[in-house]
Amino acid sequence: MKTELCVNCMKLVEMSNNFHYKETRRHDGLEYTVELKFYTGFKCNECEEVHHTKHSERQIIRELKNVIGLLQAEEIRAGLEKTGYSQKGFAELTGIAEEVVSRWVNHRQVQSRSSDNFMRVFFSFPEVRRALALWKTEGVS
Repeated sequence: MKTELCVNCMKLVEMSNNFHYKETRRHDGLEYTVELKFYTGFKCNECEEVHHTKHSERQIIRELKNVIGLLQAEEIRAGLEKTGYSQKGFAELTGIAEEVVSRWVNHRQVQSRSSDNFMRVFFSFPEVRRALALWKTEGVS
């Protein structure tokens, strides 16, 4: 347990962590329920307000991707490695901001379904990568 000032009830209270957590999040216009059995955020034992940390927010993002069926950060990194692209190289070739790619591979942002589908196609088909490279270098349409 950790003693901290709760920003909701403004009391100095013990905060518990590793508790069951459930919330609904919107993504791509749809609602999804995220449920974690061992959430590592903190909950005020007085008012039960949940306080998120960077780590706990990444837990939520990982589970949201799981619920939706999107590629996890590790799968994106593996796809980049398998195809021989760095985050920067992938970003330059595809026109996706390098910062966005970084957020995807570090569990800081959930990619859209269309971006997820694009990455799956990009990682699976060399002809798509060749076509993008040709279009990028020669402006071929």
